Amino acid sequence: MIKFGAKRVIIAARTMSELERVKLQSGSPDRVMVYYLDLNKPKEVYIRLSELFKTEHVDILINNGGISMREDFSKMELSACETIMNTNMLSHIAATKAVLPGMKQRKFG
Repeated sequence: MIKFGAKRVIIAARTMSELERVKLQSGSPDRVMVYYLDLNKPKEVYIRLSELFKTEHVDILINNGGISMREDFSKMELSACETIMNTNMLSHIAATKAVLPGMKQRKFG
């Protein structure tokens, strides 16, 4: 990713130690920003990313976080379905909505 000329890459996840590991192995850790984000909380994702994107101009957003369940659907609790939907869909929509104003203002992204 950085080898293709990105000035800065922001990586986000819930596990800061894993983010730091990826940053150090990137080959250009000075260009990698780590950011704590819990995709199970779409409203928080929207608020935190909206604030971040006021100062960090983003050209490309890659939504690739997700979870799955290996349980019989008929036995799955509704709360598990909610967690899956928050993580796999609603937080990605929130991230996209957070990044759009800056992209539209710059007419790029």
